[in-house]
Amino acid sequence: MSENFKFIFILIFFSNIYAKIKIYIPEDEDQINIYTYYENVYINQSTVALPDLDPIYTNFQSVYISGNIRITERELKAFFEKIRFFFGEIVVNSTNLKSLSFLRPQSLNGDPDTHAGLTITNNPNLTEIGIDFLACPFCVEKIIIENNQALDLRNECANIIKIYGTWRQISDNLYDCGCEIKNNQKLSAFIDKKLKANPKCDWIFGNVTIDSTYEYNYLEEHLRNITRITGALSIVSTNFQDFKFFKNLKLIDVPITTTFLPIIEIKNNTELKELGFNITRRGVNLIISGNPKLQITASELVGLFSEECPDSELDGFQIKFGADGEENGICEIPKDGSFENFPDGCVNLIGNLTIDDNFNYEQSYKLHMVYNIFGSIAIRNTKIRNLNFIPNLHNIYTIHQNQNAIEITNNSDLLKVSFFQDFGQIQSDQKAIFRNNTNLIIEESMCSFWYSTRGKAPIIEGNRVDCDRNDLTTKIGNKLNIDYFGDIPNFPDIQYSFESVPSVTRIPVNVNDREEENVATTTTEITVTENNCGTTKVLIISILMVCFDHCF
Repeated sequence: MSENFKFIFILIFFSNIYAKIKIYIPEDEDQINIYTYYENVYINQSTVALPDLDPIYTNFQSVYISGNIRITERELKAFFEKIRFFFGEIVVNSTNLKSLSFLRPQSLNGDPDTHAGLTITNNPNLTEIGIDFLACPFCVEKIIIENNQALDLRNECANIIKIYGTWRQISDNLYDCGCEIKNNQKLSAFIDKKLKANPKCDWIFGNVTIDSTYEYNYLEEHLRNITRITGALSIVSTNFQDFKFFKNLKLIDVPITTTFLPIIEIKNNTELKELGFNITRRGVNLIISGNPKLQITASELVGLFSEECPDSELDGFQIKFGADGEENGICEIPKDGSFENFPDGCVNLIGNLTIDDNFNYEQSYKLHMVYNIFGSIAIRNTKIRNLNFIPNLHNIYTIHQNQNAIEITNNSDLLKVSFFQDFGQIQSDQKAIFRNNTNLIIEESMCSFWYSTRGKAPIIEGNRVDCDRNDLTTKIGNKLNIDYFGDIPNFPDIQYSFESVPSVTRIPVNVNDREEENVATTTTEITVTENNCGTTKVLIISILMVCFDHCF
């Protein structure tokens, strides 16, 4: 029996088992790529020799490897040496292989059922994968690595995670890339099965739920090494005074494959006095309520909002200020309303900012760098024309329920809100209010900016333009802010030392800068979308597709 006949027999036999991905062969000969081999490759215990293929091939379809492989590693390496692009999947199942370093993919496509481009399962002798994942820029489909008893992934996890993000399924190997809580598994069962067997595991995939049935010491013993959770975290109805069993937890984020938005839920912990961890959340909603003794440091609060988009419902806790807050650009709004001793260069403002006739405009330049307000802003009964002293305001997060994030009312000379064009989001359970500002123009394209993340439409009424489409030329004949507050000094060379503000241009501030009169305002149409993360500006991006010479 010739070697070619043996290969054809194996191909026909295993096609019935593995042929999930349809092979596309062009009908027109002119469209056939000379660098592409238009058949799946099957290697198993019956394979005694690999097919003698034209060395010109660089593109394969799918590759299926299974059974007690008799082909040597040297032969496998020579066979796959030039193969870089796979228009199908690679499946390695129940083999005796110790390494897959002979595979050097630069692209993979997923199985239509599992969406996996690379599946490595049930290989008892496999000690390493050996694939250079950083050299595979188009390995974008899911990876499955399961039930390989000798496989230690500790030296390969970094590159796997970098390429596949959370689009992977890795479990029951000697050492996994993180540990997975499956199918709403109870935390105690997960700890007993996974964490006790892998005490160095520092990354949990899945939803972590902690309630009154758990002992503090038990959690501290088994969760102290956890630095990241990809999923939800719920700590409800406990009697813990802190959550220091998560003292090393730094990040909670969202699985790419999720069909719902995970939540960090900290509710009804009647004895809770402090969080005990300082985390960043990425794409995860936040609920903190019903914890009457809880104090959250200003740094912890800002850390919970360091990345935009997730919604929040906050209530029932106190904020604790410390020296570390000032070092990180965190400032508390003075309770007496005076900004005399307020630090310059504040970025994260905590409290309720009220601008009215009692506001200290002489110190208003100190608000120039404010990017986030944790609380609210109210502008009432003033004669100001604009808000040029707070031009970089981007987000407003209410920290109590039933609190309006924005209220701008009865400002007869107010013509515009300076931060319209670059505003981020309002996280509140109440509506933003723009009412009775007789010169204020709120154009139709701007109205959706003021929706809260919980879909609350703003109250916009009694202004010069209330979300009507209008081509208007506004002649500015009113006095400038400086004309009303003539004692404001000149600040030509104000410098700011705080460097971590996103998207803020650092320029010297002069609050006396005048705008020319008879300035025509033009309407800029901005396309926006609305989702549960609030209002997001849509940027149309031109994508450059890179084609490899031998790919098509």
